[in-house]
Amino acid sequence: MKGERRILVERPPLADRGNTRSQRRSRAMNWTAESNKELEDMLRDSATYNQMAAQFRTSRSAVIGKVHRLGLADLYKGDTASGRRRRAPRSESNLPKPPAPAPEPPRTCEPGEKLSPALARERAQRAFVAQSIAAYGKPLAALSDGDCRWPLGDFREPARLFCAKPRAIGAYCRDHAPIAYERKP
Repeated sequence: MKGERRILVERPPLADRGNTRSQRRSRAMNWTAESNKELEDMLRDSATYNQMAAQFRTSRSAVIGKVHRLGLADLYKGDTASGRRRRAPRSESNLPKPPAPAPEPPRTCEPGEKLSPALARERAQRAFVAQSIAAYGKPLAALSDGDCRWPLGDFREPARLFCAKPRAIGAYCRDHAPIAYERKP
């Protein structure tokens, strides 16, 4: 911008530019059998769409449309529409590699090693919860209005069960409500 000069070109008013629908139609290319034959010959000679448009004094898009309407698109061997070449297929070395398997969780104790009393209590509690889940667990469709809606098991499993113990607070039983709702200080 600084130091740039713009040259203003006077244009005729819109009415004089030929922008009405009938005026645009009159400027359209009238394709004859002879021009269709010439277009086909130019396609066989590998002329570009721009060269064909200049020859027929029409737009490149009009030439492309006519080529497709005549079913001659397979004959065209010129540049691609964007001027770029197609990419070569990826070689095996460039293909994305599958993700590495997830690492195993660390063990809390080695086989044959005695469990600490706290770890033994935690595992016993998990086993008790698992047994109670088996007794109460129901699919979502089988839950009634008064059942706990806490999801059980792995969320990726298609057959998901819900706690279904009697509700205590909100949508959950007395065991799951403290997990779901945090008390405000």
